[in-house]
Amino acid sequence: MSELATHDNDTVRLPMSWETYDSLEYDDAIHGAEYVDGQLEMTPGFPDWGHQRAVFYLRDVLLSTVTGREDVTAGFAWKPSDIAEEYGPDVMVCTVPEDPRRFTGVPLLCIEVTSGNRDNDLVRKRAKYAAGGLLDYWVVDRMDRALRCYQLRDGVLIESDTLWADEHPAPATDVTASYAGRSVRLDLVQLFES
Repeated sequence: MSELATHDNDTVRLPMSWETYDSLEYDDAIHGAEYVDGQLEMTPGFPDWGHQRAVFYLRDVLLSTVTGREDVTAGFAWKPSDIAEEYGPDVMVCTVPEDPRRFTGVPLLCIEVTSGNRDNDLVRKRAKYAAGGLLDYWVVDRMDRALRCYQLRDGVLIESDTLWADEHPAPATDVTASYAGRSVRLDLVQLFES
């Protein structure tokens, strides 16, 4: 690892300019990297089984809610306009991007599934996504077995609903969450199954 890189238990950070980050190719082994606060950030290793099951469950459910040129992606880059940062939400609902490397508009919904440092999703990314103008943000909080739904109000993503898996035993398909004025029926038992 470069002597310039820093790391904690979850994330490796390497300071660089946006121009340097943007010039890196996918083949440079940076798949999954984000560019935040002037640094390339990566989490070593792969997501665990429960994380991936939650991501693909949500992707499958959300596919039925998109229309026209919208789609649901998993692990695709989002670069808010006018901000030299790039994020990789676990799940994102957006229009089909013109740039094959990243989406540069405002997504309809971003979702993070917690693993490791959950404050990164509950606090830091929430603030970053709000600064990017994201209107709806969900966090699958695996520790609390809760789906936390946030909506942008006065520039801040405020928690608008919390759906607790333990309050909705199987089958719990009567539970709904919403984004962009659309209702989504969810099975919280299946979401938190691992």
